[in-house]
Amino acid sequence: GKQVIMNRRFYQKDGKPFGVYHSLFTVPPGLQGNNFGKELFSSLLQEYKNIGLKEITVTANINVGGYAWAKYGFEARYQDEVIGILDNIESKIIEGGGKYTFVDSKGASTTITQKEYERIEKLVTERYDKYPDQPFPMNTISKRKSGKALLLGSYWSGVLDMTKKR
Repeated sequence: GKQVIMNRRFYQKDGKPFGVYHSLFTVPPGLQGNNFGKELFSSLLQEYKNIGLKEITVTANINVGGYAWAKYGFEARYQDEVIGILDNIESKIIEGGGKYTFVDSKGASTTITQKEYERIEKLVTERYDKYPDQPFPMNTISKRKSGKALLLGSYWSGVLDMTKKR
């Protein structure tokens, strides 16, 4: 059958509940794309707020995680991981002669041109120039037309600060 698999670990700071680390959150393909994961995560988010957690951390990877966690508002903790995502796409653009066409599991395609890549690279660079020690808001990338193509299959360490207004 279709099973959602979730591994998580709660942690404390100064003897009080502080956060939860989702080491695995897998939604089977048959349940993806119909807001099931979003609704489940929203209910978890409410429960985490109710018990006073301050943050949720994830490792965004395994197919859709890099895109899904970005859409949910997670921020990348480490600049080198964000730069690695950009480097990976840039190499694909170079291999493709100035563009990279991504085809998702449903057959929809997105083409990322050198120009689009440069726009995203500029957004990332400007953000890190302004806030060098702050996590990067990955929804800056996920909400772009090319966001899904850029982030599916990516790997990054994410954090959702529960103390921020959403």
